[in-house]
Amino acid sequence: MTRADNTRFLTQAAAGRHQETLRKASEAIARLDSTGQPVNFSAVAAAAGVSRASLYRDPFTRRRQALAFMDLLMTADEETYGR
Repeated sequence: MTRADNTRFLTQAAAGRHQETLRKASEAIARLDSTGQPVNFSAVAAAAGVSRASLYRDPFTRRRQALAFMDLLMTADEETYGR
């Protein structure tokens, strides 16, 4: 007797988990950023309840964190130098 090919279901489940991780990370970045908390991989992972490795693997999440960090730097620069 041959086994049924369930790879399609495993792939769908993995894609669903990935999308859920991205959603959680995105919400955590927005929440941290809006409350003035540091936006870094450790903080986002803790706030989102996901692993840092999953954040590092996703290029969109890395870009989003970098943009939030750059925005924080520019805000601090404006406050410091009055620009």
